[in-house]
Amino acid sequence: TARLIQRALTPTQIYGSGLDDYFAGNTPAGVQVTIDSVMRAASGACIRLLSDDISTLPLDFFRKMPTGDSEPIPAPDWYLYPTTRRWDTWPHHISQVLVSLLTDGNAFVEGLPNMVDPQHMTVLDPARVSIRHENGRSTYVVSSSANALINAIGGAEYSDAEVMHIPWITLPGKIRGLSILEATKDSTGLELAAREWASRFFSNGATLGGIIEIPREAGAISKESAEALRDQFTNRHQGKRKAFALGVLTGGARWVQNTVTPEDASLAPLWRHVIEEAARLYHVPPHLLASQETGGQAYASVEHRSIEYVQHAIVPIVTRLEAAYSRLIPGEDTYVRFNVSALLRGDTKTRAEAYSILLQNRILRPEEARALEDLRPDPNLKGYLQTPNN
Repeated sequence: TARLIQRALTPTQIYGSGLDDYFAGNTPAGVQVTIDSVMRAASGACIRLLSDDISTLPLDFFRKMPTGDSEPIPAPDWYLYPTTRRWDTWPHHISQVLVSLLTDGNAFVEGLPNMVDPQHMTVLDPARVSIRHENGRSTYVVSSSANALINAIGGAEYSDAEVMHIPWITLPGKIRGLSILEATKDSTGLELAAREWASRFFSNGATLGGIIEIPREAGAISKESAEALRDQFTNRHQGKRKAFALGVLTGGARWVQNTVTPEDASLAPLWRHVIEEAARLYHVPPHLLASQETGGQAYASVEHRSIEYVQHAIVPIVTRLEAAYSRLIPGEDTYVRFNVSALLRGDTKTRAEAYSILLQNRILRPEEARALEDLRPDPNLKGYLQTPNN
């Protein structure tokens, strides 16, 4: 049962929460960066990609046998019905965990009635959770508000048997993971500022195509004369049918080109920078974010980068999730595994050739190969095939 506590607010908590610059931008670009704005930026594209890919991976449950083999076991209730809402599914639950992990650097999951044998689970807002560690035990204080001031003053207290904490990257001696939102704040602020500038450029910009310049020696001309000169020049040269027509200016007047070139108005280098910055942070290949960088378009390059994406971006995250959720399965030597091979499946011909090699060398059984293709078991195919190892 949660216990209500109260705590004093320290200057460090105020500064770390961003309340000190509440009325100003919290980045050098002068833009306020929040979780909502991050999800609209390049970092948000990385978060959505990782969340979608991992939450749709098959999750398998096993028990380690004394012989060293593993046998499948039935899925627990929390996998079939993660929350108290009947229509919530496992992908919905784990995607919330991933968004929390990939933004705050921490995921907090409350178990009902507890995390020892949970029946239902709720993903907590990490902005409302603070951690107190004493005598080797962690206590989680969950506020009813995401406001840092209210959160620091007090909230409901939970033990580590009631809340599961999954950190991403932690410093030595620390309990809470590093905030990814804080790490992306400057680059995201730059991107958001550039987007706002581009929007204002197109909506409020007053860019002239050119100017007819009258020399000072000709003397000042009246407003009516200036408008007549402009209208006459426009009538003679405006429109596609009059394009490239020969123009004549008298009295020493000359035409000054004043159009912003596409190169001057382009923000393409900045977009490439923010995409590569986000991709570098989350270990996501830039081509998965629709980057047009040179060298990322060849088939072999994209295929190899997709493998690197699984190895360096997917596997480190799912390994942390597997270690956490394996503790929630009753019994000894039980564990969960995300089937990351689902992201590396080739075309039909390539898979058939791989199965043929694995079956001939007795690495796979026929029923295992059929299961990988979501085919029904064949009672006539049991055990290893009796084929020569040639």
